[in-house]
Amino acid sequence: MLVAERHIIKKGHRFWAEIDNLSWQSKNLYNSANYLIRQNFIYGHGYLTYNQMASLMKKTEQYQALPAKVSQQVLRGLDWNWLSFFAASSEFKREHLTYAMSINTYSSQKLENLQLDHKEK
Repeated sequence: MLVAERHIIKKGHRFWAEIDNLSWQSKNLYNSANYLIRQNFIYGHGYLTYNQMASLMKKTEQYQALPAKVSQQVLRGLDWNWLSFFAASSEFKREHLTYAMSINTYSSQKLENLQLDHKEK
């Protein structure tokens, strides 16, 4: 079981502006790192691991705009998301029938009430 703590910060809160700015900076770091990973992957150079991405991003403005621990956690989250994507993709390739569309079954009563939109030719 995962335990999560949630805080709702409204615009009137004294820390709202700072949290909004940090969220914006986190989004910028996530998107720029995701762009690099995606481009590297699309052009056939393989997947950039967390360590490779961290060393590339350390010199960027987006990485330095946040505290180092926060930047590292953003990149770790991105790495986790990509690894989850690869795992789901390989599982889908192995067991694609598990994810296939199911056949709908209607009873005769349901068919009487079912309004199909078809035109006669």
